[in-house]
Amino acid sequence: MPQLPDELRHAYRALLRAATYLPDSAARTYIHNYTVFRFRDAANKLLSAKGDSAERLLARYHSRENIHKVWQASRKLERAGRGSAADLEKVLYLTYGRSGKRRRELVQRLLERDEDDVPVNQEALKDLIQNNSQNEKKELRNYKDNLQLKALIQSQKVNQPLGNKVTKLKSFSPKIPETNIWGRATPLKLQASIKQRFWANTLERLLPPLPQYEWERLRGFATGATSIEDAPSRRAKALQEPSDITLLEYFTIPTNRQRSEIEEIGIGEGYIPTSLDKGTPSNGINNMTPRFMRRLYAVIWNMTPTMSQDELTKGWTTIWGGARTAILTGQVTAPSAVDIELFEGLNEQVKPIMKQSMLGKRVRKKTKTMLKEARSKQKAPLEEFGYAQGIVPVI
Repeated sequence: MPQLPDELRHAYRALLRAATYLPDSAARTYIHNYTVFRFRDAANKLLSAKGDSAERLLARYHSRENIHKVWQASRKLERAGRGSAADLEKVLYLTYGRSGKRRRELVQRLLERDEDDVPVNQEALKDLIQNNSQNEKKELRNYKDNLQLKALIQSQKVNQPLGNKVTKLKSFSPKIPETNIWGRATPLKLQASIKQRFWANTLERLLPPLPQYEWERLRGFATGATSIEDAPSRRAKALQEPSDITLLEYFTIPTNRQRSEIEEIGIGEGYIPTSLDKGTPSNGINNMTPRFMRRLYAVIWNMTPTMSQDELTKGWTTIWGGARTAILTGQVTAPSAVDIELFEGLNEQVKPIMKQSMLGKRVRKKTKTMLKEARSKQKAPLEEFGYAQGIVPVI
């Protein structure tokens, strides 16, 4: 790679360093490879460009805005490695193909069975998903010939994941009107544009399947069948041995004007920790316990399908991950003997309360009826029923 500015090089190293502390081994590998790929791709573009195009690329990649975005990404990875649920969930989305570059790669792999329908490369597929009407001359064939794609869309339409943040799939074929607003037949160019826009939106909402071994790994983490991986321990910062001059400055210069590299005073080995020493998570940082990680894996597993093909019928079977608990799927478990004993006799205590509430409703309803009758007879209802003296009618 060409020589990077100092600040951009520091940000690049911060990205790689933050990726090593992610609690998932697959996420560590994917984020590291993706970071290296992005920087090397930009470097290759700079090497191959010449003249004005090279200056424009240099101003783009080495700009303050781009360096700021790299630092932002490194801070997000750092928070994810420390236990931020929102940032760690985004990392898992990228790792397991629920968003980002890997999702586009899985969609492209899904469409490779019909070679005529597949865009030339990944950039063309990305342009198709993001800019659904950018090029009207590009025509898309009907994707109904792809049996695997059809089976996945139908399955996702029926089994809409609870954690899916994109719009749900509603139909498999585009709705093309037979006539336009003037009563004429819909032009062929407009039909092609409607099909292209429909398939672009469908591919954007599609959740592509994962390979079987990766889906089984997610299921093991989400259900607790596989033990959660331990997060990597953080490496200690390298410190230099303080010299005599440094010690003299440390004890002579006022504390508000010194910047010492001496390690702070720590707690001795004989100290017994108390409950006051247990710090509470702040700023969305959670303790990465096995239960916390299982809940995150369950969110990803719930949005992840896997597909298998029958060798005889050539049909496709789609299996989706489950929810975190059975109650989210509509399954209500039967109460145990301990639960029945705990709530025994509760109905007898609730019935008198319900009777009193029903009696109050009847009293209010009867009072309103009497007031309406009094108004209809053009009488003074307040004096007649005793409200002026503060007397409540007995019913």
